[in-house]
Amino acid sequence: MWPFSKTYGGFIAGHGLQRWWGSMPRAERELVLKTVAQPLGAFVGLDSGPARTLDFTKAGLVSLAGWFKRDDLRHVGRKIMQHAETLPNDFTDVLTLHFMFNGMIEFYYRCRNDGPEYLPLCERACREMIDLAPLAAAAFRAKFSQSQLPNHIGYGRLCWLLKKRADPEAELLRHAGESMGWYVSI
Repeated sequence: MWPFSKTYGGFIAGHGLQRWWGSMPRAERELVLKTVAQPLGAFVGLDSGPARTLDFTKAGLVSLAGWFKRDDLRHVGRKIMQHAETLPNDFTDVLTLHFMFNGMIEFYYRCRNDGPEYLPLCERACREMIDLAPLAAAAFRAKFSQSQLPNHIGYGRLCWLLKKRADPEAELLRHAGESMGWYVSI
């Protein structure tokens, strides 16, 4: 049966991902549905029912891939992240973008032994998150004025990776993050 002959609904249709979803082997689609439908009632109807959209397509897929970090599921998560990488960051909510990079960093770091491309992808996501840090700090302070800034995984992970290579940029980045008010855990 041709994989694109079925009409999909739900989140998949709402974001125009029917062709991509239909290109995945049936067993992988079923694994995705089984994995996310039980803990997240919001994703029941991931590929069925009325078309539904979220305000963020790429960030939504990064979040979805986060459910597939376990060794036995990561091959599906990598496919989801690979598709997410093809999508633009076409939304304006700084905190959504901040947390999207957070998810990318965590996922790619988990994949670091799965192939040589994943550690550079992790470092790139760290740098993109760091580039966003001043705007994210302002957004956190505006939304949560009574609290300190949280741990910045972009600064922390990149500093740790650079420190392992004895790169002096590690201390410069740590200082830059902390001077902005971020907690930087190496």
